[in-house]
Amino acid sequence: DIEERLESLVEEVSKLCHQIKYNDSLRPCLEEIVRIIPEQYSNRVKLTMDDYEDYRSTTTSNNLVDLPTEKQLIKLHGLLKKSKHIHHRVQASWIQMIDEAFYLEDILNNEKNTNRSFIKQSPLPKSWLRQKLFDEHPVLEWYTLCFLRPWGLRILGVSLGILSVIVIWSELTFFSTKPVLSIFARIVNSARHHYDYFTIEIVCCFSLAYLCLCAYYTIFRFRIFNYFYLSLYHLTDENSLIFAATFLCRLTAPLSYNFLGMIHMDQMITKETFRQETVFTEIMGRMNVIPIISSGFNFYFPMLVCLLCLGTYFRFGSRCLHIFGVRQFFDDDHISAEYVEDGKNLMKKERRSFGGVDVLSTVPNTTTASQRRDRRREIEEKYGLRSSSSATAKNVQLSKYRDDELSEIQSETRQLKGSVSSSEEPLITMNTNQQVPSNSTSITGSSSRRAPPPTNIFNDI
Repeated sequence: DIEERLESLVEEVSKLCHQIKYNDSLRPCLEEIVRIIPEQYSNRVKLTMDDYEDYRSTTTSNNLVDLPTEKQLIKLHGLLKKSKHIHHRVQASWIQMIDEAFYLEDILNNEKNTNRSFIKQSPLPKSWLRQKLFDEHPVLEWYTLCFLRPWGLRILGVSLGILSVIVIWSELTFFSTKPVLSIFARIVNSARHHYDYFTIEIVCCFSLAYLCLCAYYTIFRFRIFNYFYLSLYHLTDENSLIFAATFLCRLTAPLSYNFLGMIHMDQMITKETFRQETVFTEIMGRMNVIPIISSGFNFYFPMLVCLLCLGTYFRFGSRCLHIFGVRQFFDDDHISAEYVEDGKNLMKKERRSFGGVDVLSTVPNTTTASQRRDRRREIEEKYGLRSSSSATAKNVQLSKYRDDELSEIQSETRQLKGSVSSSEEPLITMNTNQQVPSNSTSITGSSSRRAPPPTNIFNDI
């Protein structure tokens, strides 16, 4: 979609280049628009330098063409900048996605490798860390990626799952002070009785960091069409950055209040006035300022996290969006199966376009050179990338075609010479006094070219 939108904007700029001439007052504005056009579309836009003295008046009076105004050019300039930025962001996201897909495909294919040596089939180069660690040690790379990595991910998943259960249980029971049911509160109280402040610091930092990770992960993955979207490689626009920064700042104080409630350091929950207030509470104040929150909302609202977890586990939100026609991925859906097949075909095309193979090197490659050449020509025609290497390849192909044609003519000549016997008369007898140049019909090699026949070859007829 963004490519079609960008092409339509480039076509509009190309039309303006024919309307606005060099002596027009809007020519500097048009030159500024042309300057930001992407390189792959620059060959479609050419500024004219026709010698017209009063082009605006003659065009308006004779052809009745509405020339653009400065406001229209400003609007076109903004749309072109935005579309160019989105195009760069989509291209960078696509490259990062196919790089990750190639990486995962290599891992899946190498898990069946019996010699325990990692064979790289990705056409894209490795990251600098993998190059430093595994360039000369393919066996170490296989054990790291195919053996240690799956077990490490399993252990990490189980650990984070247990930690999530502890957080949910503490959210559901942090209002109970007698007995203390919150696990974080029991750990902090036990360490406080033993004067183990190092354990308190480690537990508080680790648990609060995990709460921030769970809360901020949604913001970094959240997307509202093209208005709010955090992208990699410094391609996030200013609206998305401001939107994300606002949400992060707004979540910091509620997370801190929630954590103080889980470890029973908030007097609103413990009702123990003899304890000293925390520095955060002294600066930010207590939650009893708002009557709705002080009457029990702060106690029972965190219990709704249980319903949120159940909805996330059963993908209730995705199923509701799927009912209303929004594309969602499900394993038991036939439309998702079509998406999987389309993704496989796209990965095969990208692998061939980068010069790679579809499977491991133990299986022969079925992609021919002509198919790769056709795929490269298709990409060059689509994006307008005609390099010198492609021109050289085209010349080589044309010379090869000429060589094949000459060899075919030469073989036909040999067949005609072999079929004529000594007893048969030729249809055309040449004059003996007539001399024909030796290089007129001889083919010396693939690089020679046939000379035109002599003009007096048919005089005897």
